[in-house]
This record gives sequence, structure tokens and C-alpha cells, in this order.
Amino acid sequence: MKSVVGAKIYGQEDVVGSIIADACLHAMPRDPTKFSIDNIRTQKVLGGSVEESVVIHGLVVLRPSLTTVMEVKDAKIAVFNTPIEMQQGETKGTVLLKNAEDLINYTKGEEDQMEKFVKELAEAGVTVMICQGSISELAIHFLEKYKIMTLKIMSKFELRRIAKAIGATLIVKLGAPTPEELGFAHAVEFQEISSQKCTVIRRDEEENKIATIVLRGSTNSMLEDLERVIDDAVNNVKCVIKDPRLLAGAGAAEI
Repeated sequence: MKSVVGAKIYGQEDVVGSIIADACLHAMPRDPTKFSIDNIRTQKVLGGSVEESVVIHGLVVLRPSLTTVMEVKDAKIAVFNTPIEMQQGETKGTVLLKNAEDLINYTKGEEDQMEKFVKELAEAGVTVMICQGSISELAIHFLEKYKIMTLKIMSKFELRRIAKAIGATLIVKLGAPTPEELGFAHAVEFQEISSQKCTVIRRDEEENKIATIVLRGSTNSMLEDLERVIDDAVNNVKCVIKDPRLLAGAGAAEI
């Protein structure tokens, strides 16, 4: 491990090598041949030094909850691949409001629809909701009322990775999810790493453990170098599991 890391970032091989080894051992299944490189993830946090990098046993999302619920144990998670807001019509229309009662009734219809949707989530046992894109203030209000932890993910690729890690199906329309569509995590909790607010999703399954290496560095180029080093080292671990024979590289054997 040290030789792989040292070839890329000389002088940091002891620190980075031990971090990678810790992550690989945590994510290693009972049958090492089934080791998946996808179970080792990285998150970059700008600031600090390489020595401050840590391994977190779980999936780290660099976003806090939108509601005041910051920790959920044995969470049932619904993952929506759609913004959480009422659908707008494709054509423009004019609404004539004659008095205050008309105005109240007009806004109340939208409120009732949103509350019905959130109530259906709560009745389905959902305790954590993850969505992609925008989420309306009205939705956050009702999610707060029904004590549902809410995360907003901007990247569709990250959303897919999270769904795969927790065993959830991406839901494309607003409505109550079926039990088969829900994902599960043993714990979803808020943490703060170097003033960076993040959420850790932990699923302690023997065969599907995920470790996230939170990288610290003073510049973006350093963090990108570290990410490449980790990718190489984790792939090296997978190769060594298949065939433990090693040969010194770069012409060292011939010398």
C-alpha cells in the first residue's frame, strides 16, 4: 500500500496508506473475492492538512437536513428523483378573485394537496426523504410538521449512488412509496467536519458496508491528487485479493 501511495504523493504514504487500509478493512465482506471498489467513497473538504483526513463508516453527504430532525435510527428512506413542489400547468391562465375568501380557498387547495402527500409518506413509515432539485417552502413546512428528515441532493449521479447504497428505488412521481421502493439505513445523523455540515448514512450490513474517506487539503489540486491516489490504492487491494503475488515495478526487478 505504501509503495503505491508513495509513488504518487511522496512523504504522505504513512498517513494516507493507513487511512485507505482502515476504509478497505471496514468495507471488506466475509468473502474477500466479493470486495467492491464502489463501497469505498471519497468526499473532499477544502482546508486543513492531509493528516486531518478521516474515515467515516457510512455514506457521507455534504449537506445538512432541511428540517430540524438531525438524527434518525433504523430509518426508512424514500428517494425521489423529482423536485418536491406542486406541478405547474404548461399554459398560463388568469384567476379572478372577487373577495378575500376566494384568495384563501385558492391557496388552501395547494396546501391540502401538499399535506396529503406528506401525510401519505408518514403513514408509509418514511422517516427520511431524499430528493433531487428544488423543494418548496410549503413542503418543508409539512415535512417539519410530520418530523421527516429531508435531504436535497443536486447531482443525479450522487442520488443514484445513495439509492443503490441503501437499497432504494428512485421514485419519479409525488405519491406514497410502496414498501419495496423504500431504502433502509441503521442510522442517519448530522455531523460537522471542519465547519462543513454533512449527513452520515450508515448501513451496518456485513456484505454491504460502505466507508467514506473525508479528504482534507489546502488546495483543490492536492485534494484531486489524493482522490486519484485512493482510487489507485483501492484497485490495488482488489487486485491483490485476486492474486497475492507482487512484483516490484518501474524496472526495479531487472536492476
